[in-house]
Amino acid sequence: MRIDLIALKCYNFSLLFNKLITFLKLGDCKVYEKILNGEGEGIRAVLLDKLAKAFGIYESEFANQYVETLKNANFEVLELETQTRLVVGMGIPSFFENGITLHHTYGIPYIPASSVKGLLRFTYLVGCLDVFPLEVSNLSLPKPFRWKNEDLEPEEVFKTLSAVDTILINSKDYDDFTKSLDSDKPLNLKGSKTLKDLLEISNREILENFYTTYVELFGNLYQKGKVIYADAIATKFKFAVDIMNPHFTEYYQSSQNQRKNKEGIYLIADIHNPTPIPFLAVEKDSKFVFVYKPPKDFRNKHLLKDLLKNGLLLFGIGSKRRKGYGYFKPLQLG
Repeated sequence: MRIDLIALKCYNFSLLFNKLITFLKLGDCKVYEKILNGEGEGIRAVLLDKLAKAFGIYESEFANQYVETLKNANFEVLELETQTRLVVGMGIPSFFENGITLHHTYGIPYIPASSVKGLLRFTYLVGCLDVFPLEVSNLSLPKPFRWKNEDLEPEEVFKTLSAVDTILINSKDYDDFTKSLDSDKPLNLKGSKTLKDLLEISNREILENFYTTYVELFGNLYQKGKVIYADAIATKFKFAVDIMNPHFTEYYQSSQNQRKNKEGIYLIADIHNPTPIPFLAVEKDSKFVFVYKPPKDFRNKHLLKDLLKNGLLLFGIGSKRRKGYGYFKPLQLG
């Protein structure tokens, strides 16, 4: 069966990616049986590669309509280009073992609004707690805290970020927020350190601005945020096939001594016959539009855009970010 010819005639990649097993069952029983019998890793990789190459560079008419519709509804639109490969939704069940987030109707890649909002929230906290320097053009970030010790371990920093975020999410109002900050509850760190042991409030007025801005941008369990976030849609993209090698059965099942060579160096290499697992990614230099709708006269509109640019450039989005996936190209702020 010429899978590449099927791909050339199909404009919805989601159908190819998720329903290909049906084509194989009807058209090539031998391939289908091999995959069912666990002999199909190489076959999957070849099929995936053929699909990605045949589909080529794709510009979506739906994406253009999507953008125009949201612009008419007073959404802010920001188009950014990927600096590295991007993969979102690897945990989604798939015939190819690893999934990818594709629009259920039009079959194009997208980044869920919840992921975009989560990245913005993390970037806001990182900037406000001065964990990482951000470039913000129009409005300065409210920075109400001062670290008591500059030589903190990464675990202490991120446990602190998580604790502040949890307090913000669970605070009924500003007074409740300030009371929770004074809690003596330990952060599950060495020495039973509390939030007060790591952070101190340097400015109460800025602290209120910090809390108010957070609630306006993201909301919490008791207050609705003022911004509507929409899915980020790919406007121009190309698929790429990549592999990962997590399965080194012989290595992991051997003893500590058996894992070392004569020089005492741990061996984890091709000699252990790893099983390459193919997965689909969006190729670098693809374009996505990020859309959100702030209310009229929203004072933090420019801050939101700058947080988005900083977050996508510095922290990335999607899966395998530690491996360099999910980062976007820098743009001039403003």
